[in-house]
Amino acid sequence: MKLAAAMLAVFVLTVALSLALQAYLQGAKVVARSKHRTRATAVAESKLEELRAQGYSRLPAGRVAPVSSRELEGLPGGRGEVRVSRGDSNTLKRVEVAVSWVEPGGERQSVRLVSLMSAHGMDP
Repeated sequence: MKLAAAMLAVFVLTVALSLALQAYLQGAKVVARSKHRTRATAVAESKLEELRAQGYSRLPAGRVAPVSSRELEGLPGGRGEVRVSRGDSNTLKRVEVAVSWVEPGGERQSVRLVSLMSAHGMDP
C-alpha cells in the first residue's frame, strides 16, 4: 500500500511540474512577442517623429524608403518601410511607417502607424 501511495505521489508531482513548465514556456513566448511588438512600435513612432521634425516641405509625396537596419536591431528578421503620399488636400501628406519581424516559429508580425502632416504644422 505504501508503494502505491508513493507511486501516486510521484505521478501527481510529475504532472504538476510538467504543467508548470508548460505555463512558464508559454509565458516566455508571450513576453518575447510583447517585447518585439513594443520595440517595433517604438521604431515606428521614432520614425514618425523624425519625419515631423524634418518638416512638411521635406516630405516628397510618392516617396518610399526603408527603415535602417540599425533602427531595427532587436527585431528578428526586422523590416521597415516609410511611405509618403498626398493626403485628402494639397496641404496634407499621409505618412505611413510599417515595421515587421518574424516570431519564433516563422510567423511574421507587423505594426503600421499612419499620420497626416500639414503644411501649416500643428496649428489649424
